[in-house]
Amino acid sequence: MNNLQGECVRQRGATLIGGLLMLAVGGILAYGLIRLVPIGMEYLAVSRAMAALTEGAATGTSASEIRAVLARRFEIDGVHSVTAQEADIESEGGGIRVRLVYDGRVSFIDPVQLVLHFDKSVMVGVGAGP
Repeated sequence: MNNLQGECVRQRGATLIGGLLMLAVGGILAYGLIRLVPIGMEYLAVSRAMAALTEGAATGTSASEIRAVLARRFEIDGVHSVTAQEADIESEGGGIRVRLVYDGRVSFIDPVQLVLHFDKSVMVGVGAGP
């Protein structure tokens, strides 16, 4: 009855519309993360392939042999976003620096795409380090 006499009562708490809006935003973020998982898994495969170069698989070899080792590992691990031919291989400080720079793209909600930029570099050969 107090409400009818002109007194305003302040309501507290979340409304149904607010809850649905939060659920929709959370769902869109979760969908985006799910779409990014394959790109992240592929980056881990690229990192493992490049780490294998430092473990002696390509120590003291030529650029073509390094690319052949990378191509074999990429084929085994199902890497499709980058090829071994895209590897930048240079002599540096008594060793060989192998660097891969590439973008991973995935369709989010057409026409929007999510793009992740990857840059991985390792030293191979004499004096190699992380």
